Amino acid sequence: MGVSGAAWATVAGQCVSLFIAVVYFVPNNRFANKQALHRQAAQPICFRIEQIKLNLTEIKAILGLGSPILLSYLGIACVISLVNHILVSQLANVVPNTPAANEVAYMISAYGLIGRFNIFIALPLMALTSAAQTISAYNYGAMASSRVLACAKWGIVLTCCYLSVVTIIFMGFPTSVFGVFTDNHSLIAACVKISSVTFIALPLAGFTGIAIAMYQGTNRPKLALLLSGIKIYGLLLPLLVLLPQLSFADISFITGALNIKIMPNALIELWMAFPIADILACLLSLLIISIWPFIHVPQANRVSRGGNAN
Repeated sequence: MGVSGAAWATVAGQCVSLFIAVVYFVPNNRFANKQALHRQAAQPICFRIEQIKLNLTEIKAILGLGSPILLSYLGIACVISLVNHILVSQLANVVPNTPAANEVAYMISAYGLIGRFNIFIALPLMALTSAAQTISAYNYGAMASSRVLACAKWGIVLTCCYLSVVTIIFMGFPTSVFGVFTDNHSLIAACVKISSVTFIALPLAGFTGIAIAMYQGTNRPKLALLLSGIKIYGLLLPLLVLLPQLSFADISFITGALNIKIMPNALIELWMAFPIADILACLLSLLIISIWPFIHVPQANRVSRGGNAN
């Protein structure tokens, strides 16, 4: 069924998950009675029409916690649209059926292919950040400050290590990786040109992601929203607009240490926006964390590791 089949499968999966949730939480059902250990965590829910009312205070809190994720997804869509617009504009400015025109055309396809890879790369990263947010929220509610800090530390370590492995794979063996999905040598070459630049500072993105998750988990959505907005709207989008107007004759100060060979005519100015944004976002995250630490409960109420809240 193609794309329509994927859409129907998505809707069907959401309906099934909703049905399972309703069956699990409704009172006096066979499944819930067997789960004696989870009775306190899964309190029965009674659905009454008169109870369905808009609570602006709760809605505001929910939107506040979810707005950083919404802003990030919206920003990613804006980045993809802007990059494609720049590539299409570049294609319109070159002579058709020339090597330069063919290279830009392959760049458009290569950017789409790398976007598919980014989806797979983002899935484990989303799992790590979601786990960090959940664990930090539980322990923040219990005022276990040491556990919140430990969660932040291990979250940063794991995400940075994971993205470092991804960077090594894509920059060390790009031909083999992209060759799994296409045998077009020109398309693979275009993918290598893009990935050799955009993945330079990818490990630093894990630090910013965990910082956003920790601020959400510790009930400070404004700081999480600030970090999300700064990286995409304050750094990446402006850099994508400004850098193509410049000309970098030599970027060996970045690529030389990593022994990366940047091929000529690879729209380096455009792709350099991604590592520059990652580096600046990481530095700004460090600055914000130094001003507003993850833990902001009174010292007297903090609980040491393994302790219980008083």
